[in-house]
Amino acid sequence: EKEAKVKMPLGKVLAKLLSKIEPAPKISSVLGKSKKVTRYVPVHTKREAVAKHNGKCAYPSCNKPYQEIHHPQRFAIKRSHEDIVPLCKNHHRIAHAGLIRNEEQAPALWSVQTERNWNDYKSRVDVMVRKY
Repeated sequence: EKEAKVKMPLGKVLAKLLSKIEPAPKISSVLGKSKKVTRYVPVHTKREAVAKHNGKCAYPSCNKPYQEIHHPQRFAIKRSHEDIVPLCKNHHRIAHAGLIRNEEQAPALWSVQTERNWNDYKSRVDVMVRKY
């Protein structure tokens, strides 16, 4: 005998399937934080970082006004705005090209290197982020 095929609207099928899937934990709960962390940098946090460098690029000996805020510890990994620094457009591009040496340290210790360190996790993260 043939089994009777039950037709169900696609919406109900999807709802039923989704109810069986356990939702992924929010990043904030994984990190033990009570509120959701987003890419948005609060204005007061940005102002503090910019004021620390007098409105200039944080790269040593660069006196250009800052144009972009940079996460030396990649946001995709750390999910924090604690270590942001203001950079001019050129130094921000250099940073995301993986060409700043000692980026984990204070900006006063940074220097430009001629080749990207492909073993550095930040280089791999930057490449993955660029793809999306």
